[in-house]
Amino acid sequence: MGGGYQENDGLFKFKTSFTNNNNHDYYIGKKIHNLNQYNDIIDNLKKLYEINENYFPAYRGQMKRKIFHI
Repeated sequence: MGGGYQENDGLFKFKTSFTNNNNHDYYIGKKIHNLNQYNDIIDNLKKLYEINENYFPAYRGQMKRKIFHI
């Protein structure tokens, strides 16, 4: 179910209330099955946004819209 940004924050506590306050191990996959398509998405996003490529997947991370001066 995942929590908030930190363990024991409000969202984390709310979600664990559904499991009698038990924490369960979970695993996250980080496999890109179509690297060409993923790179196309990232390249297109980079045209309009500054993205954090250290976040995975990059298109789900925080983005800042680029400002273009004409």
